[in-house]
Amino acid sequence: MKLVKKMVLGGLFALAMTAASGNASAAPNRGLLIDTAVLAPSASVTLRSDIDRAKLKSLAAFNAVNEIAIHADDLDKQSRRPGLPLTNAFKALGPEALMPMLELLAVDNHVPATTSASARKALETGLVEAVGLLKDPKALPVLTSILAKSKDLTMTFVTADAIAKLGSDDAVSALTSSLKGADATRSREILRGLGSAHRLAATQTIAGALDAHPDADTAAVLARALGHSANAWAWKAKKGGAEEAPSRDAAARSLMKAYLGYEGEARNAALKALLVVDASSTMSLINNARKGATPAQTAALDDLASRFASNPAR
Repeated sequence: MKLVKKMVLGGLFALAMTAASGNASAAPNRGLLIDTAVLAPSASVTLRSDIDRAKLKSLAAFNAVNEIAIHADDLDKQSRRPGLPLTNAFKALGPEALMPMLELLAVDNHVPATTSASARKALETGLVEAVGLLKDPKALPVLTSILAKSKDLTMTFVTADAIAKLGSDDAVSALTSSLKGADATRSREILRGLGSAHRLAATQTIAGALDAHPDADTAAVLARALGHSANAWAWKAKKGGAEEAPSRDAAARSLMKAYLGYEGEARNAALKALLVVDASSTMSLINNARKGATPAQTAALDDLASRFASNPAR
């Protein structure tokens, strides 16, 4: 990460535009992941206007983002693992990097054509992750367009997660809408990302998918997503609100069904999720589940009750 420190902390913000245009892998108005033509006309106009205003305020931020893009190969070679997202490099630039990152993603691509596949992956995922971390609603049109276009499962999850982090009604609605017509594998990755919204509607959507009793591998993924969506500490960090209790209770009900309905890793994932959700209704759910439980289920419920009583997540 020496190169990142040199660029970000050492002040390598000056970017020669002739070099940028000479090395770009795509013409201006075409971004790294999408073209502005895929945006709604009003969203495209707003994005360009926001970018122009941001350039007047801080051109240095645009130069810094482009420096990272141009040197993605060098950064990837220094990484402990090829393809590791360059999220921290962009995160270090702060909120002023939002518009430069959106420009790179959707408007003006400064990435050299010679950039390796692993470096390009690191750049693309790093940009989307860093945009999501800023939690700015201005990013939603670009992120939803990236999600709609994405065929890669890793990028599908990363983008869904970034959208979910926005936490707004519009963000959650966009993700739930993206599930329509999606195949099982794509839906799983979107639902996995949806947990980062920490919203009741998100929890209910994930719970509904888990209640449909998918295959064991998918059930384990969804159980973890529910544990993330309704995580007690996450809700405390966002100061709860009216959605906290119903979200944690909804997650607990679904996780209890999964705990009894699966074995192996799926059951283990449900157990861990029940502990981190730590809903006040959990013991009541355990006691109700004992009615009509098989001997094996009763033993599993006893184990859950014991673990919940001394919950290390509290």
